[in-house]
Parts: sequence; structure tokens; C-alpha cells
Amino acid sequence: MTIYHNQKSFTPAPFDLPINSKELSRNLDKFYTKPEVARQCVSDLENWTGINLNTTKTDLLEPSAGAGAFLDFLPSCTLAYDLLPEDRRIARQDFLKLERSEPAIVIGNPPFGKSCSLAILFFNHAATFAEQIAFIVPRTFEKDSIKNRLSPQFHLLNQRVLERDSFMFEGKSHPVSCVFQVWERRHDLRPKTKLPTVHPDFDFVVREEADFAIQRVGEHAGTVKTCLRGVSKNSHNFLRANISIEELLAKFRAIDFTEAKARTAGQASIAKTEIVALYSDLKANLR
Repeated sequence: MTIYHNQKSFTPAPFDLPINSKELSRNLDKFYTKPEVARQCVSDLENWTGINLNTTKTDLLEPSAGAGAFLDFLPSCTLAYDLLPEDRRIARQDFLKLERSEPAIVIGNPPFGKSCSLAILFFNHAATFAEQIAFIVPRTFEKDSIKNRLSPQFHLLNQRVLERDSFMFEGKSHPVSCVFQVWERRHDLRPKTKLPTVHPDFDFVVREEADFAIQRVGEHAGTVKTCLRGVSKNSHNFLRANISIEELLAKFRAIDFTEAKARTAGQASIAKTEIVALYSDLKANLR
């Protein structure tokens, strides 16, 4: 099958693949965007960029079109691909193997993969030719550690946190923590954010040397614990104070970890870099 990427139309793949296959959906990490969410994302893209998608001369491209949720709100000339097309408007194509040099506006809901691995691959492949990238991604993309792995030619223009029930999986509403982000290509490169993992007021140590612990994962991530007996080494960070223990505990108990631990698609978690950053911010605000 030949697809002409410099034209505003293309020939869809033969529509001979199984539809809504549960096993294939699981294997391909297929979560489907609800129509009302796709509509709002398309509107956000136009509002944030000032681009009229119906009149732009730049190609529109959906790299993992699934059942066509976004296509219902995009011009009919939109180029759409998927490994398992579930709509006649979609061409069967592995986006990560797509060779393209012409500019495009890329929009969609890419597969996430373990630890955002596929979403990062989709973003960086799109970045080889796109002018704007508008993706629904895990909230982990809000973390500097993930942003540092994305093409430095792109800058975050705006974002909106989505409701957790914005997706369907195997025919049912499925809760996922996601954000819709719009990135744009610029001439200047985006600098990487340095992520310190140490602070002079405390050290990360093993449990046996710790003064207290901060729960690292789970619903109660961010909880400060001073009784360490039976506290799991796998789900907690252990800290030793280099200043007054009472002063350090008071500061950590004043930190609101709610937003930080929500920046993940799965189980709530807090990284050491976030602990250091939140503590540093608190100290700066107390001055």
C-alpha cells in the first residue's frame, strides 16, 4: 500500500482486522478516548496555538487513531494511522516506522507503554517532522525526569489535566491519570532541568540509620512516619536529619505532596528528586 504523505488524502488500509479484540487491545496498550474528550482536546489545540485546523495548509496527522475518536472532530483530509485500524479512515501503519519529512500537526492519544516508554517513542518520532505535537499522555509527562527525555526542539505551550474517566477499555469506562499537552517546535533548544537528589538538611539513608521515613508509593505516598518498625524498605524513603529533627519533621509535615504524587498514570508515587524540590520550595517560601 502506498501512502503519499505530501497530499491531503490517502488510501485507507483494507478493513479486514478484528474489531475491539480484547487480547489485542491489551497487547497494544489500547485505551480509547471518549468522544467528548477528543472534541475538547481539538478545541484546546486550536485555542492555544491560534491555528484553524480546517484552513491550515499544514498536514494533520493522527499516529495511533484506534477507533477514530479524534478523526470525528478533525478535517476529513487528516492522515491517520494505527497498527490495528478500526475505522475505514485509518491506514494500517506502524507510526514508529513511518518515514516522513514534511511538516505536520500531530494530535492523538499514543500508547503509553511501561514507564511511558511508548509515549516517549511516539513523541520523539513525531518531533522529527512535526511543528506541533498535541498528545494525551500519562501525568508522568509533567515530571521533569520525563520532559528531559523529550526532543529539546519542542517547548510545552499549554496543558490540561483530564478527568480520570476520560477513556474506555474493553468497552468500559477506565480510570487513568492523564494530561493533554500541546508542544511546539522552536528555534531555541529547551534546556534540561537539573534534578538534585541531595539537600544539606538531610540525607537519604537505609532504614537502620534513619530518623524518619516518607512513604514513596501508594495512596498514602508523602506520609511522614517516625515509627519505623515494620515499615517496608521498598515503599518508603528513609531520611536522616542534619539539622534539628523536630525542625525537619515540622517542615516535611507542612509539605503538600498531593499534586506531586498524582503525576503518574498508575500508582501514586513520589521520587527523591520531588522530595528535595518540594522541601527546597518550602524553605524558600519561609524566608
